[in-house]
Amino acid sequence: MQLNRERNGVWKNLEQVVDRRITHVVPQVLGPLEAEGRVVKPTLIHGDLWDGNIGTDLETGETYVFDTSVYYAHNEMEVAMWRGRLNKVDGISEPAEQFDDRNRIYHTLHESACHDGSSFQEECYENMNI
Repeated sequence: MQLNRERNGVWKNLEQVVDRRITHVVPQVLGPLEAEGRVVKPTLIHGDLWDGNIGTDLETGETYVFDTSVYYAHNEMEVAMWRGRLNKVDGISEPAEQFDDRNRIYHTLHESACHDGSSFQEECYENMNI
């Protein structure tokens, strides 16, 4: 959120949105990942996996992935940038029924940190009542 503020400037009700996300949404959606004896093990992910960072060798048909921004995160973070464009996702953590909510959080946080002028601000307001 600090990075979002630095990149996109201060915006109305930021403190309210941040507080709501941290105190209500994050525990409700991410907390169950480590309930009932489960443990989230950080995984090394590409960090910026999108259409523009994938190519195909026209001669061999091999797929190449480039322009990494590697970091350790929950494995589901990798697919967050593909939100709404994937039909099947492997490696969904339990509880699986909360995958879409986790994916929405990961997606908006990534958008906030990496893309100036993103739709993150509007999404925060729309999703405050998750």
